Amino acid sequence: MCSVCKWPLVSSPGTPGRFQAQVPPVASADLDGGVCTGHSFPKALFVPLAHRSRFSSFFHCGEDGGGGATGSRLAAARPAASGVLLRAVLRKSAPGISEPDCLFSGRVEPRFVPVEEGLFLGAAGGVRVGTGLRKPPEPPSARPCQVDPDTGYINYDRLEENARLFHPKLIIAGTSCYSRNLDYARLRRIADDNGAYLMADMAHISGLVAAGVVPSPFEHCHVVSTTTHKTLRGCRAGMIFYRKGVRSVDPKTGRETRYNLESLINSAVFPGLQGGPHNHAIAGVAVALKQAMTPEFRVYQCQVVANCRALAKTLMGLGYKVVTGGSDNHLILVDLRSKGTDGGRAEKVLEACNIACNKNTCPGDKSALRPSGLRLGTPALTSRGLLEEDFQEVARFIHRGIELTLQIQDAVGAKATLKEFTETLAGAGEHQRAVAALRAEVESFAALFPLPGLPDF
Repeated sequence: MCSVCKWPLVSSPGTPGRFQAQVPPVASADLDGGVCTGHSFPKALFVPLAHRSRFSSFFHCGEDGGGGATGSRLAAARPAASGVLLRAVLRKSAPGISEPDCLFSGRVEPRFVPVEEGLFLGAAGGVRVGTGLRKPPEPPSARPCQVDPDTGYINYDRLEENARLFHPKLIIAGTSCYSRNLDYARLRRIADDNGAYLMADMAHISGLVAAGVVPSPFEHCHVVSTTTHKTLRGCRAGMIFYRKGVRSVDPKTGRETRYNLESLINSAVFPGLQGGPHNHAIAGVAVALKQAMTPEFRVYQCQVVANCRALAKTLMGLGYKVVTGGSDNHLILVDLRSKGTDGGRAEKVLEACNIACNKNTCPGDKSALRPSGLRLGTPALTSRGLLEEDFQEVARFIHRGIELTLQIQDAVGAKATLKEFTETLAGAGEHQRAVAALRAEVESFAALFPLPGLPDF
């Protein structure tokens, strides 16, 4: 029985030893109709709020999932891991609170080696701009592990060496801007060698994990956290899984050391970080997990990866540098330094053309104030029905937008500030006409792929 919602836990058919939360009857889903009947959130939830008025003709090249009701099984923890749904961590009701906060507030000694640089430090190296711990009980002692500035890959040998020097108590493996699969087995060995906990933040890839498209962290990690509104395509919430039972046995005395993560995390969530339950959100999460158990969901996630690789291949064919040279998941990071511009300026132009994306630091960047890259993802557009050949066209739209960026940049001068660049972009003239022309083409193309649920409004 779940420790929070009290729903019974049942063994998955044909999968001995794996467990899943039994979805209550009230949270049903009409999969044939393509619309979730138990979901209590707007169907346009995944459209950026600033663009709701034009969301039917808007590209969202972000990493989030988008609407829709196609959905494989949730990758549940083994009995040894005793994964349990802890609580829906709603950022709407608790701004600034994330799943890692629960572990730190539980006073697991906050010394760790993050896998991707700067989970707590805003330095460059492939970390998403804006990430950071908001409300720690004490300032954590954090040491980033930078990816290789040339290849963009994690250097596990250097990570292991740094761990021996730093002796972390917690290692966080995150994928908010890492386009390759993580070696969880290697990370667990490094954690065990240093007596550290291994935590996977799989928020961005939980849908891919549930579908079995990317390696699962559950076999190796002590704690796994995720949001539910990205590739899992649920409502805005979060889940924490943790191990229970015996952690180790002293070979000399036979004395058992048991995990104490349950009490630490439970007390950190309530009353430390949250108050009452949000039953509507819990129902929404149940619907998302039910959808994730369907064969259609696996088909969708496989298409997400195929589309991402098609997007990367087309952009590289147009002369762009894609960090790590491709992708194993749903996102890519495009380094614009070779083109002579940066992510902030390209983001402004692409937004004006109705192509949503976000600026992002790249390995080797000196400052997050002027990030060199763009982070692009395929889940939302895949939910709208785009296939590989369609993403080739999306890549060409992005290419034309960046060419416009270079033209405006030449007009205002290389030393112009982002504010001056934006003012020129918004002003009347040939640049605005070029942007309007590209925007019209984007809108016409996007109209071929209606937003899921839009006809119901």
